[in-house]
Amino acid sequence: MRPDQKRDVIGYNDIFKELSRLTLALYAPLNYILPSRLKFYEKIYDTVVRSGGSLKQMDRERSLQVLMRINLLKRLESSVHAFRLTMTKMLAKIDHAINLIDGYEKQSQAATFEQTELSDVNLDDDDWLDEEYSISGNIKVNLADLDRIAWRESLERDKAIFSGLLAEMEKINPEHDEKLNTLKKTIAQKISQPINEGNRKILIFTAFADTAAYLYEHIAPYARDRFQIESAKVVGTDQNKTTIKIDKNLHTILTCFAPRAKEKHLTMPNLKGELDILIATDCVSEGQNMQDCDYLINYDIHWNPVRIVQRFGRIDRIGSPNKVIQLVNFWPNLSLDEYINLKERVENRMVIVDMTATGEDNVLSNQSSDLEYRKEQLKKLQEESVDFDELNTGVSITDLGLNDFRMDLVKYVQEHGNLDDVPPGLHTVVPSKLSKKAPSGVIYILHLKDLGSDLIKLLS
Repeated sequence: MRPDQKRDVIGYNDIFKELSRLTLALYAPLNYILPSRLKFYEKIYDTVVRSGGSLKQMDRERSLQVLMRINLLKRLESSVHAFRLTMTKMLAKIDHAINLIDGYEKQSQAATFEQTELSDVNLDDDDWLDEEYSISGNIKVNLADLDRIAWRESLERDKAIFSGLLAEMEKINPEHDEKLNTLKKTIAQKISQPINEGNRKILIFTAFADTAAYLYEHIAPYARDRFQIESAKVVGTDQNKTTIKIDKNLHTILTCFAPRAKEKHLTMPNLKGELDILIATDCVSEGQNMQDCDYLINYDIHWNPVRIVQRFGRIDRIGSPNKVIQLVNFWPNLSLDEYINLKERVENRMVIVDMTATGEDNVLSNQSSDLEYRKEQLKKLQEESVDFDELNTGVSITDLGLNDFRMDLVKYVQEHGNLDDVPPGLHTVVPSKLSKKAPSGVIYILHLKDLGSDLIKLLS
């Protein structure tokens, strides 16, 4: 499978293989600290926890590497444009780090970081940790303490991979962007065959502002030239845009898109113009009434499935004038299954290596769970009527409610009377008895302060 309609561009499986080769060394400089200086940085950045152990900064960096890899996948899932921009930014940061190393090695040319000359710093001071030479954000690393050769080699490897991928992605222009062209066809079909007579409004959601800008750039002129309808982009910042001459603030744009729901005749009676296509990020996925619209497109599937419900809730509202409303999802046109199977084969081999070594060498295990979780999400969302409480997302919204607790409490009051004489809580510490199948642990019980007769009246 390929991200475009041309045949001379790398396919998704090859993209995934290249991403798997990345070291992402830029985000883990502590992995390249010289052994003699490692204790110094562990003392500064490792966090001691109550149990007496420590949360190591190197573990945090490994987690960051996992997150950055997932972020690349999410960007690719959204649009080729967003993927290109992310790789361009990463390449710039890698080049900056390489130049910093080279400037330090040459000495004749000052290596700078944030416009500061390295030659002004006393590198012989063992306690030196100058924030002007921080690497990886808030982590400040002295270049003298790094294995610069190894770090530079890893950076150069990532640079080559990113450069190759970017060169392939640059071949894809809007004309051959298959996902973008599918969106245009979807818009054309909706306009020519409206699901509610006379309603041409379309709400398009994307998770990324970069993708929203890309869509607006190519959808707005297409919609105006072909269908004579106006468009807008809303991303929650001063980068909002419209094809009509109105203020670019959020309220004005949404009012022109949903004049009936927003009561435009009362709030902005003198404002001329109306919008029929709105491209938005999730800045408007909650709390906005846009039921004038009857057609919502998810251009990418948000990695939090609850957001899909929130997005659709903008048009699926009481008071909608539409007899029918439609949700259209652009499912990833990439072979996640094949990619995950590839990773599973690699991880199975890693397990064998892990078993024959220290038991702590499996550096791939942190990544697989995220991708398996995403795979399960997509399958449930696409193939089933989804119960969002069963998407294995940890604590769900309903888990934070008190409905079950209230019903139990009402039943208790009906059977035993009020709770005025019940103590506010019970506290005990007892030894565990494994022989009685009572393992050690802690039970946490929800405590509601000021539980009294007023609450009982309210519940009953």
